[in-house]
Amino acid sequence: MKKMLTKKMVYIPAVIVLVIIALAFSRGKKETHEYVQVVRSDVRQEVGVTGKVKPLQSVALSFERGGRIAAVPADAGTPVSQGQSLLVLDTTNERLELTQAESTLLADQSKLAELKRGTRTEDLAILESKLSAARTDFAQARQKLLDTVQDSFTSADDAVRNYAEQFFDNPRSSSPQINVNVSDSQLKIDLNTLINTTEIALVSWSPVITSADTGSNLEELAVIARTNLTLVKNLLDKLALAINALTPTQSLSATTISTYRSNVSTARSAVNAAVTSLTTGENGLTTAAGALDLAQKNIDLARAGTASEQIAAQEAVIKLDQAKIDAARHKIAVAAIRAPFSGTVTRQDGKQGEVVAANQELVWVISGGKLEVEAFVPEVDIGSIFVGDKTEVTFDAFSGETFWGTVAYIDPAETDIDGVPTYKIRLSLGAEDPRVRPGMTANLSIQVAEHAGTLSVPYRALSGRNGERFVFLQNSNGEVIETPVSIGIRGINGEVEIVSGLSEGDTIAIPISK
Repeated sequence: MKKMLTKKMVYIPAVIVLVIIALAFSRGKKETHEYVQVVRSDVRQEVGVTGKVKPLQSVALSFERGGRIAAVPADAGTPVSQGQSLLVLDTTNERLELTQAESTLLADQSKLAELKRGTRTEDLAILESKLSAARTDFAQARQKLLDTVQDSFTSADDAVRNYAEQFFDNPRSSSPQINVNVSDSQLKIDLNTLINTTEIALVSWSPVITSADTGSNLEELAVIARTNLTLVKNLLDKLALAINALTPTQSLSATTISTYRSNVSTARSAVNAAVTSLTTGENGLTTAAGALDLAQKNIDLARAGTASEQIAAQEAVIKLDQAKIDAARHKIAVAAIRAPFSGTVTRQDGKQGEVVAANQELVWVISGGKLEVEAFVPEVDIGSIFVGDKTEVTFDAFSGETFWGTVAYIDPAETDIDGVPTYKIRLSLGAEDPRVRPGMTANLSIQVAEHAGTLSVPYRALSGRNGERFVFLQNSNGEVIETPVSIGIRGINGEVEIVSGLSEGDTIAIPISK
């Protein structure tokens, strides 16, 4: 009995040792790799971003010019059609400008028609009548000036011969002498000189007047007459100074002196009147000559017809009139803000009667119907996205529901957001859903690539070194060999496409992290 107990005690420890050794051996054989097979599957690559729902079109509108608001046809929330008025300015002044411009155009068009038609026979007859009258007036003016020149000689000759010469001894000689008492020696010299000069002028003037007629150079005769009248006037003015200075003496009575003064005054008045008449006659001839020249030019122009330059000038005037009309109409047209597309007014700041400035944003409109999603894609992903890429869309507002859309636009220019270069894209949503509203948050999964039935392995099976990719391939002997591979797209489920380096059914060892 005692022996048996001893054997059992020895046997039990031996079993325990074997178990411990077995456990230790088992631990030494712990698996270091996970084994998977290369299979064919559909690999789909996506880019995920978040965006906002927006209408296809939205715009803030303003007036091209300032003015007073006359009407507000559409308030905020009003559905509008393309071209519908949203705000209207007062156009009273512009409509008056348009009416005036249109009237001016009609008048100028009528004038152009007259120019193109040319002068009528009746108008030509009137012009010929005016020319004939102008010729008559000119001839009469010449005759009147000739008469005036001849009268000037008569007045000058009478003033000298009948009034001035009585105060000189030998007045027509080369040495005339004043025969009244003149205390001023210089005045005495001037008078003797003037009477001599005047006598010579009258002698030379007489034959000119005798031979003058309407065919003579009347302008030259008028100059001679004015020169000689001025000479006679100077003589009489000096003589008046001397006569007015006389005082009665024993040999010269006051009555005689008074008679002298009266005679000199009469002569001076006659000469002054002659000078005035001569001026009137010259002016009359000048006026008649101008009227005759104008009448002649008018009839010459009428006979020659309208020059092409005149027609071109009038056509230019009409173009200017039309430009003014167009400008007035444009002012009226831009006095209304109109909806550029059909949609809804989201904001209306215009108030009737308010004076607003040009380019002041007053009304906002969004398009109706289809919506789009605007999102910003980091530069690392933008190269794989193209217009037309199919996109899965989910909304925070509709948990569990999936919508679909298509990339419709990719902005070629970057947009910097918090220092990160991004690119704006717009996604066109598929079927319209009235529940989807502008401003909602949309989660986008853009399907950038999908390869069906391609070789794939878990992405975690890859390792890399020096720009190359490797997997651990188990050969037929059970050995794990590092094998280079070429990869394609990476799938959304953690798989990666194998382009070359492996075959379907190959076993891949994936190291197990400790």
